[in-house]
Amino acid sequence: MRLFFDIEVYRNYFLALFMREDGKCKRFEIFNDDLSAFPRAAILDLMTQPDVELVGFNSESYDLPLLTYALVHPVPKDIKRESDRIIQRNIRSWQFYRDEGLQPPEVNHIDLIEVAPGMVGLKIYGGRLNSKKLQELPIEHTATIEPEQVSLLRQYCKNDTTVTQMLFDALKGQIDLRRALTKEYGVDLRSKSDAQIAEAVLKAEFTRLTTDTAERVPFEKKSFYYKPPSYIRFRTPLLQHVLETVRTAEMVIKPDTGHVIMPKEIDALKIEIGQSSYKIGIGGLHSQESEAAHFTDEENVLIDRDVESYYPRMMLNMNMQLGGLGQYFNQIYGRILTERLDAKHRLPELEKRIEGLEKELAECTS
Repeated sequence: MRLFFDIEVYRNYFLALFMREDGKCKRFEIFNDDLSAFPRAAILDLMTQPDVELVGFNSESYDLPLLTYALVHPVPKDIKRESDRIIQRNIRSWQFYRDEGLQPPEVNHIDLIEVAPGMVGLKIYGGRLNSKKLQELPIEHTATIEPEQVSLLRQYCKNDTTVTQMLFDALKGQIDLRRALTKEYGVDLRSKSDAQIAEAVLKAEFTRLTTDTAERVPFEKKSFYYKPPSYIRFRTPLLQHVLETVRTAEMVIKPDTGHVIMPKEIDALKIEIGQSSYKIGIGGLHSQESEAAHFTDEENVLIDRDVESYYPRMMLNMNMQLGGLGQYFNQIYGRILTERLDAKHRLPELEKRIEGLEKELAECTS
């Protein structure tokens, strides 16, 4: 059974709503200090049933930790205080559980926020999916809820949960792929983004190969300088100047995120090649025209070149040793890349076979 869930948090009111796929709901509420509608044992039993799959949006970081807290400390003003702390300080779920002395609940759970493309709010996804109703929070989050306002919050929470279900249905293909990868690699990937899946799979394969755990590599440097591979050379003075500028620019690392700050001398570069102008960004070369149109004629032909797995091949050819994978990175990443490309090349053949089977099935049933 699949349950979509969401919570609402106020200083004197807490609501946890669970909705089945047919739209029927179970509500658990605390109003002021009345716990009669908040049977903690029954809620925990519902969440942890082996045949129940919980689905939420940003639920790994917010809804599930706060619901876990509410089951232990069912006092609305305390739950609201912890809600504000999570939001204002951007507290990670593992930090929250650690700080509160709680164990993460053992639940079958999918959080859609990383699976969905674009990293925007639930209301934006609802608009893209043509939801019949989009509603912002109807009562200021700092308010004290009056009895006549409870029904309004119930409706609002039900609508958000309905949009979560719509998003789940729209992401079915991505989630099914994550289910298959979870089964293959033995790591729960259902709530992860593409980049997070890659990281988790690499770590899992490292453990399978070495029976060890890929540890996070501490990076104590505050800055570094780019060392270009020997095969990168330019003929024109302009591009030689660009390469020298990049090579000698100090790359400063943000201590809180690990991201590289764009050096001013690189940001100031304007690269003119032919009739086009380019600037260098962190991780890419960006053309500067706002729009362009190119046409073929008797003297010019348009050719579109696509290099198969361009960046992965560069990483392997440069023999990179990333993170805690060290010397095993090439072996692990190379095998995953080969398997992915083999599957991609087999896709047309499989599609033809499926088409043939569908025709045979149609003939048999006609």
